[in-house]
Amino acid sequence: MLGRLLAAPGSRTVALSSLADRLPYALDFDDLHSRRSYHWMRAYAAPRSQSCCSVRNSSGA
Repeated sequence: MLGRLLAAPGSRTVALSSLADRLPYALDFDDLHSRRSYHWMRAYAAPRSQSCCSVRNSSGA
């Protein structure tokens, strides 16, 4: 996919998230499946906050 994006003039990617990325939940790498403790909002929000942190602007703009 990267090759096609780089070859197409004006191409871009868009990352979408929700307001859940602003909630103070972090991924618990020792309990990724929430087997020790489960809360629906934590299960929803934690992966979103991590995905927002992994997106970067590579266009130089």
